[in-house]
Amino acid sequence: MALLRRFLLRLYSFLHPGRADRELTRELTSHLALLEDAFGRQGLRPEEARLAARRASGGVEQIKELHRDARSFVWLDDVSRDVAHGVRTLTRAPSFTIIAILTLVLSIGAASGVLTVLDSIVLDPLPFPDAGRLVWIENANRNNSDTDLGSRMSQFTDWQQHAQTFDAVGAWNRAFFFSTFNLTGMGEPERLTGIQVSQSLFPMLGATAAAGRLFREGEDRPGAVPVVVLSHGLWQRRLAGSPDIIGSSLTINDRSFIVVGVLPPDVFFLSTLVPGTPVDVFVPLEQNARAEQLGYYLSVVGRLRDGASIDEARAELAARQAALAAERPSVRFFEPGAEPLHVHVTRAARAPLLLLVAGVGCLIVIGWANLTNLLLARTVARTKELATRAALGATRGRLFRQVLTEGALLAALGGALSVGVSAAVVNAASAADALPVARLANLHLDATAFWSTLTLIVAATTLIGMVPGLLLRRSAPTLLRSHGGTAARGSRRIQGALVCAQVGLALALVLSAGLLTRSFWNVLQVDAGFRPTNVVAVRVDPGVRYAPGGAVTRFFDQVLEHIAAVPGVHSVALTSGVPLDRPGMGWDLGIPGRLQPTGANPTASTRLVSPGYFHTLGIPLLQGRDFHASDDSNAPQVVIVNQSLARLLESRDPLGSRLLAGGDEVGIVGIVADVKHKGIDQESGPEMYLPFAQVRGFNALDVVFTTALAPASIIPSIRRAVWQVDPRQAVGQPVLLEEVVKRSLLSRRLLVWLVGVFASAALAVTVIGIYGVVSYSVATRTQEIGIRIALGAAPDSIRRGVLRDTLKLTAAGIVVGSPLAAGAGGLLRSFLFGVDTYDTQTVAAVGIVIVATALLAAYGPSRRAASVDPMAALRCE
Repeated sequence: MALLRRFLLRLYSFLHPGRADRELTRELTSHLALLEDAFGRQGLRPEEARLAARRASGGVEQIKELHRDARSFVWLDDVSRDVAHGVRTLTRAPSFTIIAILTLVLSIGAASGVLTVLDSIVLDPLPFPDAGRLVWIENANRNNSDTDLGSRMSQFTDWQQHAQTFDAVGAWNRAFFFSTFNLTGMGEPERLTGIQVSQSLFPMLGATAAAGRLFREGEDRPGAVPVVVLSHGLWQRRLAGSPDIIGSSLTINDRSFIVVGVLPPDVFFLSTLVPGTPVDVFVPLEQNARAEQLGYYLSVVGRLRDGASIDEARAELAARQAALAAERPSVRFFEPGAEPLHVHVTRAARAPLLLLVAGVGCLIVIGWANLTNLLLARTVARTKELATRAALGATRGRLFRQVLTEGALLAALGGALSVGVSAAVVNAASAADALPVARLANLHLDATAFWSTLTLIVAATTLIGMVPGLLLRRSAPTLLRSHGGTAARGSRRIQGALVCAQVGLALALVLSAGLLTRSFWNVLQVDAGFRPTNVVAVRVDPGVRYAPGGAVTRFFDQVLEHIAAVPGVHSVALTSGVPLDRPGMGWDLGIPGRLQPTGANPTASTRLVSPGYFHTLGIPLLQGRDFHASDDSNAPQVVIVNQSLARLLESRDPLGSRLLAGGDEVGIVGIVADVKHKGIDQESGPEMYLPFAQVRGFNALDVVFTTALAPASIIPSIRRAVWQVDPRQAVGQPVLLEEVVKRSLLSRRLLVWLVGVFASAALAVTVIGIYGVVSYSVATRTQEIGIRIALGAAPDSIRRGVLRDTLKLTAAGIVVGSPLAAGAGGLLRSFLFGVDTYDTQTVAAVGIVIVATALLAAYGPSRRAASVDPMAALRCE
């Protein structure tokens, strides 16, 4: 019974906290009065009877406890009342509510999205065991400013055997895009993307097999049974996820490979170390004598031993390099180095992401200033309401809790809607998974996004409550007297300062967007040196089925002949790599009869092409001739050079002169225009082209052809033409050169888009802020404006006065923001192309945009000010 009574009292106190207080007080008083009366009849004095009653009554303590329980639930009722009142207040001011929520959505959403991207790509540790001990090992040619040349097989095996600072060293073939992986015997032949990896790589990176196993020691030695590990995508796509594939064989490059394992779908090796590349198969990196002839073609990662430092590793690598150079004096070794793997894989994304974080920071401050302006205006406008409530008994804490509840409602709504903006930012970044940026394809909204959004919501709630709370420090009578006076004037001064800050930050963001847009436009105007329109490339890798030399040359000649006969094909040719898609081979150059110190000879990017290649891609032939069909293995070796290489040669007329290329003496028969092979915004550098028929050992080539037909309609005919020559020959996926060019510009396009979005949002929020400040200023000066009109002021002069005040605020903001804009230009220097950080045209255009938007924001309030009715303005007070 006592428990039931206790429960009912708790329920009653929750539903009716005010009544519960009164009931409990009445019950306590009545009970004590009965006890005091009973002790009084026993002859005790009133004080003694009261003390005896308190000591003797256990019910009093129970009632006190129930009283405390009831009071603990009172705040729930108050909060529910505050929430209901806040909802009514916000719905009565839809313009203020919508503007405030939009400001929060843009600020919180953009900040949360960019912070998620930054955390996932740059800040998070790499998804490998002991990631802090992983080291990227490289060789650098300091003379040519190459940051990473890769490593030789002799270096890799030496480090595996003798390095004391590493407990594991792994490697993979960094030039895997030149490798041949043709899958046959399972329907239509298919060209796969494969990577040769050392046996030690996957265990060092913590990779496990979803089915079967990974490579074992000894499977990378010459003569070992060929084995292959499949990607999860290929396993599902071609083999329907069959578990029976383990132990069976696949025909790859006309060889039987035993399938020993399948990798799981979330292999972070791919997205971290070879980003932007879909890989189908993995095979052991064979360690044989021929591998040494391939030069610096390995990417190497090592794991430091416990207690070893990276400086000790660098010293040991230099010592081992000196020992190797002494053993192999004929080999050209470069300077070895090492750096943390995390630094290496995040270097490309670090600067752009930090730039975006700075932009988001500006947007957050602009949003904060705009919210502060809105809240100041709204709080001053509600001064009479708040003062009346204070006069009726509401404490300043109670009023503060009310406005804080309204702020919490705004922040909660803005935060909930900002998840969509955050998801849009993350999706926009992850959609660019073709970019070679580590971990970009693994982006998703996670706990980091949730906590960052929650933190920003709490900060916004505190901000929204603090601003009006500062104005609630006054007493009720003071608030009543200050309405329209001191508080309004002080609020206008604060608002003006905040508008200046908004304009300054918006100037920096809009100028950044303008410089990046101008730079991107300049990149688009660059002559790439070739014509990508209607050009399609497909990879054809005959592998080892044809002997190097005449057999493979005849195969490709027949392929060209059959493809040229396909209806819709206008011209066709061969190349070892189309522009902007694959790097060329670096060959040493020299002048016959001239000895140069080791490392002093220049290098040239070299590509193998067939006759007609320059015509197919629209590369201008400036001097000399194109390759002929007679330029085969029986003819004198010839080469065509680009303008940059021709300028390096000392001869005034390079045509007919001799050149040492890769140790062979060749004759220059032509000069072509420079082609942007590395990037549209990068210099071409020395390049040369060799006829494919005169180079042995390179059987993987791109067939490029021009057509006005869609690739989807003509590719089946291209494949049939190749199968007429060899029905077992796989044909790669078609690549449109226009798409290759777009992909090469994707990083710039994405950066321009993101900064442009932030700048547009900042400009929109600034316009809202200016509009709010001017509207509030006009509203608080209604009586003054009415008196001026009654005294004869023309409406045009009133309108001009409002616009003049707006221009003053805007000019002050531009002055404040000029140093910020200059700093932003300095941060952008490495991202700009063909434009200076102080480009006068861009600065002038941005200034005009800022002033025009400010005047546009002030136009409506200025018209309202000019149309004020003097009599109505005087009566409103």
